[in-house]
Amino acid sequence: DVPGPPTGLSVAEESSRHLTLTWLPPTDSNAPISAYYVTFQLQEKDFRLINKFGPRDITVEGDQYRVRIEGLKPSTTYVFTIKAENQVGRSLASPTLTATTQEEPPEGAPNNIRV
Repeated sequence: DVPGPPTGLSVAEESSRHLTLTWLPPTDSNAPISAYYVTFQLQEKDFRLINKFGPRDITVEGDQYRVRIEGLKPSTTYVFTIKAENQVGRSLASPTLTATTQEEPPEGAPNNIRV
C-alpha cells in the first residue's frame, strides 16, 4: 500500500528569506519511505500571482525529516504540504501549513521625498 501522509508539518526556523520545515514520518508506511515531496506556493487571493509564482516542489530523501527552503520573499505568506513516497506510490498530501517569512529592514534611506 501507499504510505499515509506525513504528520506534524511545522516551521523549525524562520528568517526573512528562508524557512526550515520539519515533519514526522507516516505511521502506516508499510514499506520504507524513499522520498518526501514538499510543495509550496504563495498564499494569494489574486490567482494571476499564484499562477506566476508557483507552486514549487522540493524532493527530500526518505531518511530526512527537515528541509530548508531558501529564496523566499520577506514578509510573505506561503502555503506548504508534504507527501511521502514508498515503492508502491505517493501518499495523500498532509494538512496544509501556512507560514510567513519575517520582515526585513529597508535597504537604505528613503529618497525622492517631496513635501
